[in-house]
Amino acid sequence: LSPEADVLLSPEADVLLSAGETGRAVEVDQELNPRLYLRSGLDMERMASVYHQEGSLENAYVLYNKFITLFVEKLPSHRDYHQCSSSPEKDVAFPRREELKKRLEEKYSSEYTDYLTASSLPIGSRSGGRGQWLRQSDQRVADSFLRFEEQLQRQETAIRERNR
Repeated sequence: LSPEADVLLSPEADVLLSAGETGRAVEVDQELNPRLYLRSGLDMERMASVYHQEGSLENAYVLYNKFITLFVEKLPSHRDYHQCSSSPEKDVAFPRREELKKRLEEKYSSEYTDYLTASSLPIGSRSGGRGQWLRQSDQRVADSFLRFEEQLQRQETAIRERNR
């Protein structure tokens, strides 16, 4: 994020923006059958639901964001997309993502207030304490997302090997 964004955004908005950007990092390979993406999307939605139920809100938010990006923005431009007879239910992901966004904003706001209180910093402070808190939150989201990305890549590699 730019220094200007740091001044304009609340801590919770900064973290959500970062998580949203992580979730939008989706690429579609034109050589892969879109059905593989549909299958991965169903796994993504299932995993997001599990994360949501377990209280891992950041992971669920990133996965719902990735799911929406894949099925609304990226996959429809795949050259063979028209051959797919069905696609996962997007109407489930949108409301869940919005609910998670609200809950995460509340959670981050509360965590940041607690952090400032523990650090004896005034709540309105824009000092390095806020940056450290944001970096820790960003790192937590990035680490979780990276583990899930690696899992999806292993699944796609196994599917490619099976189809050879």
